[in-house]
Amino acid sequence: MQPAILWAADNNKSSQSKQTEPAQHYTCSELGTLIINQHKQCTQSLHSLKRDMAALQQKMDQPGIEDITAGIGYILGIFGTAAFVASRRKQTKTHQ
Repeated sequence: MQPAILWAADNNKSSQSKQTEPAQHYTCSELGTLIINQHKQCTQSLHSLKRDMAALQQKMDQPGIEDITAGIGYILGIFGTAAFVASRRKQTKTHQ
């Protein structure tokens, strides 16, 4: 079986001469092992990201101080409008 060659760019060379040179030689079984290990690491990272996103979504779903004050202001506005309409009706009845 012939070994696989992974190529890596040499960062020390100038940007004009972008030549690559072999980094390491791997057999197919070694490459398979590397891929499996990388897949496990990616899966673990993805699970932790999903967990963090779920926690953030749950935190965002809870009402904050702005939502509470907006709700109180909305209720006070409705009662203020109702009181205004009631006082206008009272004035029109007394003037008739």
